[in-house]
Amino acid sequence: ESFEMANYIRKARVCRVDHVDDYTRRIAVQFTQALPFRPGEQTESESETEEKLRSVSI
Repeated sequence: ESFEMANYIRKARVCRVDHVDDYTRRIAVQFTQALPFRPGEQTESESETEEKLRSVSI
């Protein structure tokens, strides 16, 4: 199965950098423009998702 990739490059600013341990940092960023979908949600069908992505493509 093939998936088309969409360009979701966004400008962002770093809000916070947490020192987790000597080797790990947790970085919180805030994007200036929201994504056209919610990454954790998959309630729509594949065809609905493809149509939504097609509408925001350049």
